[in-house]
Amino acid sequence: MKTWIVLIWLAILAATVAGGVFAIFYFWDRISDLPVLWREITPLYWALTLLCISAFYLLDYVRLYTLLGILDARISLYTWFKVTVFAQFASMLTPMGELHLPATVYILMKSGIPGPKATAAGSAKTMYIVTWICIAGLSFLLFSREIHVPARIHAHLPYYCIPLFSIVLLFSILILFASSIHRFTAAVLSRHGMRPWKKKILLWVDKSAGALATIGKSTHSMHLFSHITSILYIMAYCLTGYILCHAVGLETTISKAAAVFSIGLMVAYLVPVPGSAGVTELSTAYLLDPQLGPQSLVVVIIIRILSVYAALLPGALIFMIIVRQEGFRYFFENEKKPESPQVLSSTLETQPAKHVK
Repeated sequence: MKTWIVLIWLAILAATVAGGVFAIFYFWDRISDLPVLWREITPLYWALTLLCISAFYLLDYVRLYTLLGILDARISLYTWFKVTVFAQFASMLTPMGELHLPATVYILMKSGIPGPKATAAGSAKTMYIVTWICIAGLSFLLFSREIHVPARIHAHLPYYCIPLFSIVLLFSILILFASSIHRFTAAVLSRHGMRPWKKKILLWVDKSAGALATIGKSTHSMHLFSHITSILYIMAYCLTGYILCHAVGLETTISKAAAVFSIGLMVAYLVPVPGSAGVTELSTAYLLDPQLGPQSLVVVIIIRILSVYAALLPGALIFMIIVRQEGFRYFFENEKKPESPQVLSSTLETQPAKHVK
């Protein structure tokens, strides 16, 4: 990895940690009340919160299950659990969660899913949820009258549409030009003298684009269901926030909760900070209560712990197990054992997807 990339990543990580420490000291008078508010949440509200967050996670499993189902692949709940916690841990290590997809693909491949199918399903899963989150978040920013948005942010709302348009455009290009990508990679692979690892990357791109196009063009009922579960996934998160608001005595309407937590999800996915730590909490709390009262802070801290930070410890354990078992051997061995494009292509096309138990 280039030195300047490492330096930028370290600078962003240091800024995130420094910002978190500053926020703790700056809001200490409010944060000191959090343990009291936490203890005041009744068992009924805890039960409802855990029920909603369980639905949130279950819908995440169904999202991945349906997309893999389009490609005739299956995963178990246990495999999804490993994918979720490891990918969440990996995404916390980079500003824009760049390691989320590679971590997802790695676990899926270890579970018997062919690489191109794992890449396509993981990519589509991310594209679909980011698209729906942006649609919901931007709609509430533009039309909701129950939230207070600073004038400076409201004036630049059109620019916040860029990630949404970019995702839709990229996905459309891959779907429409999958055949062109295949012809291009075939032409490049026909050249002599290309290093084996470059051939493998090109074949991966070719097969992944084809699998992604299969998902995007699919008329299978699972394709529609993947979009429905994406919307329900957002709704489950918003409902969790709504219940927590009432649990700590912060009165809010269901429509305001939908607006606040949809925008909070959009911030979490788009802000270039590792795990969006601190930024999502403060922005969501501000939308709930511009005075940043202790009730709003405890709500966002609990929902972030349940939906994000709870996965970090098991994700770190899986990471340590992988490093202990393999280290970097997996990558070096693949490069030391060159295979012909024909063999690789045949392997990618014919390798069956296992039903993981």
